[in-house]
Amino acid sequence: MRPFKEVFGNKVHFTQIDPGKYNSNELLKAIGDSETDAVIFAGSGFDVKPEKERDVFERSAEYIKKPKVWRPCRPSQAPPDLVEELSDLYDWFFFERVLNSKNPKYRGGFYKNWFKQWLKRGKNPPYDRGYQVATLVLNLKFTARLFVRPRKLSEEEVIEVSLNGLKSGKYDIIYFEYSGKYGDPTLVRSVDEARRKAGIDGVLTYGGGINTKGKASEMITAGADAIVVGNILYMCQKTGDYQPYHDTIEGVKNAEVRV
Repeated sequence: MRPFKEVFGNKVHFTQIDPGKYNSNELLKAIGDSETDAVIFAGSGFDVKPEKERDVFERSAEYIKKPKVWRPCRPSQAPPDLVEELSDLYDWFFFERVLNSKNPKYRGGFYKNWFKQWLKRGKNPPYDRGYQVATLVLNLKFTARLFVRPRKLSEEEVIEVSLNGLKSGKYDIIYFEYSGKYGDPTLVRSVDEARRKAGIDGVLTYGGGINTKGKASEMITAGADAIVVGNILYMCQKTGDYQPYHDTIEGVKNAEVRV
């Protein structure tokens, strides 16, 4: 597996497409015409169905010539036959576990049955292009809270869980998920300082509430290696004006990186 920064770079702007939502061709074209670094296909709702995923992947192939990442929130969103069918339409696969979930399925239990499905087929999941993602859900009021059931973490616990996850070698990426709410850049800075002090490699990714150039820049400057934007894209789809989305990309490109 190629190192994350070798594939995506040092200051990364991810655009997230939710297959469960309405994704117009105009929206896909706006992404394709932008300078975003890569596109993540992910949605936590139960309206993310294989037929919707197939549709958006196939249409995205026409409009978006950028690296594409599939990040299923539940294995039911990525049945093995669909993963194989769409293998030419995505480049990378994120295997995600929510470390502060009270639901053992989201901490990894889901994948046990999923792996069994692959074994029955005599094949392996796409490990050769997969990254292990440790997610911390830090917005306790986010949409999927009722079934993910995230546990509240103190700043000290966030730092400890993040460092242990990266240090263990089990995870390539720590993902701070605020899901629509803008989070705390000082927390990102604290985790970044702690990992630097400990000399730990790994990627710190932030997602949630980034809808301006300033917020995008602030999170990168605080220490995030990558940010994920999604909601702003759908707000732009409603108005037909995609400039606010493009502004978040500019914020990342112009952000000062801590050294």
